[in-house]
Amino acid sequence: MAHATAVIELLGREVVSIAQCIAIDADVFPYPSGDFTQRSWRDRIWVAREPGPGRVVGFLASRARRGILYIQGLAVDPAARQRGTGRALLRACLQSDLAANAEAVALSVSVLNCDAIALYESEGFVISARLGDHYPAHAYGAQRDAFSMRREALRRVL
Repeated sequence: MAHATAVIELLGREVVSIAQCIAIDADVFPYPSGDFTQRSWRDRIWVAREPGPGRVVGFLASRARRGILYIQGLAVDPAARQRGTGRALLRACLQSDLAANAEAVALSVSVLNCDAIALYESEGFVISARLGDHYPAHAYGAQRDAFSMRREALRRVL
Protein backbone atom coordinates (compact mmCIF):
# COMPACT_ATOMS: atom_id res chain seq x y z
CA MET A 1 0.00 0.00 0.00
CA ALA A 2 1.30 3.44 -0.89
CA HIS A 3 1.36 6.15 1.74
CA ALA A 4 -1.46 8.67 1.91
CA THR A 5 -0.90 11.53 -0.43
CA ALA A 6 -4.10 13.32 0.48
CA VAL A 7 -4.29 16.42 2.66
CA ILE A 8 -6.66 15.96 5.63
CA GLU A 9 -8.65 18.96 6.83
CA LEU A 10 -12.03 19.89 8.25
CA LEU A 11 -14.77 20.45 5.71
CA GLY A 12 -15.56 24.11 5.26
CA ARG A 13 -18.60 25.72 3.69
CA GLU A 14 -17.37 25.58 0.08
CA VAL A 15 -20.21 24.36 -2.13
CA VAL A 16 -17.90 22.40 -4.45
CA SER A 17 -16.32 20.47 -1.55
CA ILE A 18 -19.73 19.71 -0.05
CA ALA A 19 -20.97 18.50 -3.45
CA GLN A 20 -17.90 16.27 -3.82
CA CYS A 21 -18.59 14.73 -0.39
CA ILE A 22 -22.22 14.11 -1.32
CA ALA A 23 -21.15 12.45 -4.59
CA ILE A 24 -18.72 10.11 -2.79
CA ASP A 25 -21.37 9.35 -0.17
CA ALA A 26 -23.92 8.46 -2.87
CA ASP A 27 -21.39 6.27 -4.67
CA VAL A 28 -20.22 4.34 -1.60
CA PHE A 29 -23.28 4.07 0.66
CA PRO A 30 -26.82 2.97 -0.24
CA TYR A 31 -28.22 5.87 1.83
CA PRO A 32 -26.85 9.22 3.10
CA SER A 33 -24.33 8.75 5.91
CA GLY A 34 -24.25 12.35 7.08
CA ASP A 35 -25.51 15.86 6.56
CA PHE A 36 -22.77 17.87 4.94
CA THR A 37 -24.55 21.21 5.17
CA GLN A 38 -25.93 21.47 8.72
CA ARG A 39 -23.33 21.22 11.45
CA SER A 40 -23.05 22.16 15.11
CA TRP A 41 -20.17 22.09 17.59
CA ARG A 42 -20.88 18.35 18.05
CA ASP A 43 -20.28 17.56 14.38
CA ARG A 44 -16.98 17.17 12.56
CA ILE A 45 -16.45 16.24 8.94
CA TRP A 46 -12.89 15.66 7.83
CA VAL A 47 -12.09 15.54 4.16
CA ALA A 48 -9.16 14.13 2.25
CA ARG A 49 -8.11 16.23 -0.72
CA GLU A 50 -5.67 15.64 -3.49
CA PRO A 51 -2.54 17.76 -2.87
CA GLY A 52 -2.87 21.44 -3.71
CA PRO A 53 -6.33 22.86 -4.15
CA GLY A 54 -7.44 19.37 -5.17
CA ARG A 55 -10.74 17.64 -5.21
CA VAL A 56 -12.16 15.79 -2.23
CA VAL A 57 -11.36 12.05 -2.44
CA GLY A 58 -12.77 10.96 0.92
CA PHE A 59 -14.52 12.02 4.10
CA LEU A 60 -15.25 10.98 7.67
CA ALA A 61 -18.42 12.32 9.30
CA SER A 62 -18.78 12.17 13.09
CA ARG A 63 -21.11 13.41 15.80
CA ALA A 64 -20.62 13.63 19.56
CA ARG A 65 -23.61 12.65 21.68
CA ARG A 66 -23.87 11.86 25.39
CA GLY A 67 -20.15 11.34 25.88
CA ILE A 68 -19.67 9.10 22.82
CA LEU A 69 -18.19 10.17 19.48
CA TYR A 70 -20.06 8.33 16.72
CA ILE A 71 -18.50 7.83 13.32
CA GLN A 72 -21.45 8.17 10.99
CA GLY A 73 -19.63 7.52 7.75
CA LEU A 74 -16.15 6.99 6.36
CA ALA A 75 -15.84 6.79 2.59
CA VAL A 76 -13.05 7.04 0.05
CA ASP A 77 -13.57 7.43 -3.68
CA PRO A 78 -12.99 3.98 -5.23
CA ALA A 79 -10.30 5.41 -7.55
CA ALA A 80 -8.35 6.73 -4.53
CA ARG A 81 -8.36 3.62 -2.33
CA GLN A 82 -5.38 1.60 -1.08
CA ARG A 83 -3.34 4.75 -0.43
CA GLY A 84 -3.90 5.12 3.32
CA THR A 85 -6.57 7.79 2.94
CA GLY A 86 -9.19 6.03 5.09
CA ARG A 87 -6.64 5.46 7.85
CA ALA A 88 -5.53 9.11 7.72
CA LEU A 89 -9.15 10.28 8.03
CA LEU A 90 -9.77 7.90 10.94
CA ARG A 91 -6.63 9.04 12.75
CA ALA A 92 -7.59 12.71 12.32
CA CYS A 93 -10.91 11.92 13.98
CA LEU A 94 -9.30 9.93 16.80
CA GLN A 95 -6.86 12.78 17.51
CA SER A 96 -9.57 15.45 17.63
CA ASP A 97 -10.82 17.38 20.63
CA LEU A 98 -14.17 15.57 20.39
CA ALA A 99 -12.48 12.16 20.66
CA ALA A 100 -10.24 13.37 23.50
CA ASN A 101 -13.28 14.41 25.52
CA ALA A 102 -15.38 11.33 24.75
CA GLU A 103 -15.69 8.18 26.81
CA ALA A 104 -15.44 6.16 23.60
CA VAL A 105 -15.63 6.29 19.82
CA ALA A 106 -18.28 4.06 18.25
CA LEU A 107 -19.50 3.05 14.82
CA SER A 108 -21.45 0.42 12.96
CA VAL A 109 -20.21 -1.37 9.86
CA SER A 110 -21.71 -3.99 7.57
CA VAL A 111 -20.57 -7.50 8.47
CA LEU A 112 -19.67 -7.86 4.77
CA ASN A 113 -17.22 -4.93 4.78
CA CYS A 114 -14.07 -6.88 5.67
CA ASP A 115 -11.66 -4.12 4.62
CA ALA A 116 -13.32 -1.55 6.89
CA ILE A 117 -13.51 -4.00 9.79
CA ALA A 118 -9.78 -4.76 9.43
CA LEU A 119 -8.98 -1.02 9.36
CA TYR A 120 -11.02 -0.34 12.50
CA GLU A 121 -9.53 -3.30 14.37
CA SER A 122 -6.00 -2.20 13.45
CA GLU A 123 -6.78 1.19 15.02
CA GLY A 124 -7.96 -0.31 18.32
CA PHE A 125 -11.69 -0.85 17.76
CA VAL A 126 -13.31 -4.06 18.95
CA ILE A 127 -16.59 -5.63 17.92
CA SER A 128 -19.02 -5.11 20.79
CA ALA A 129 -22.18 -6.57 19.24
CA ARG A 130 -23.76 -7.93 16.11
CA LEU A 131 -26.80 -5.88 15.15
CA GLY A 132 -29.36 -8.06 13.38
CA ASP A 133 -31.36 -6.42 10.58
CA HIS A 134 -29.54 -3.13 11.17
CA TYR A 135 -29.73 -1.97 7.56
CA PRO A 136 -32.86 -1.67 5.42
CA ALA A 137 -33.43 -4.49 2.92
CA HIS A 138 -32.40 -2.36 -0.07
CA ALA A 139 -29.08 -1.33 1.48
CA TYR A 140 -26.80 -4.36 1.19
CA GLY A 141 -29.01 -7.08 -0.23
CA ALA A 142 -29.80 -10.15 1.82
CA GLN A 143 -27.19 -9.48 4.52
CA ARG A 144 -28.65 -6.72 6.70
CA ASP A 145 -26.51 -7.23 9.82
CA ALA A 146 -23.86 -4.86 11.10
CA PHE A 147 -21.17 -5.00 13.73
CA SER A 148 -21.20 -2.38 16.44
CA MET A 149 -17.56 -1.46 17.06
CA ARG A 150 -16.12 0.61 19.86
CA ARG A 151 -12.81 2.05 20.95
CA GLU A 152 -12.54 3.17 24.54
CA ALA A 153 -11.02 6.56 25.26
CA LEU A 154 -7.28 6.63 25.63
CA ARG A 155 -6.96 8.81 28.73
CA ARG A 156 -3.51 9.77 29.88
CA VAL A 157 -2.56 8.52 33.30
CA LEU A 158 -0.63 11.16 35.26
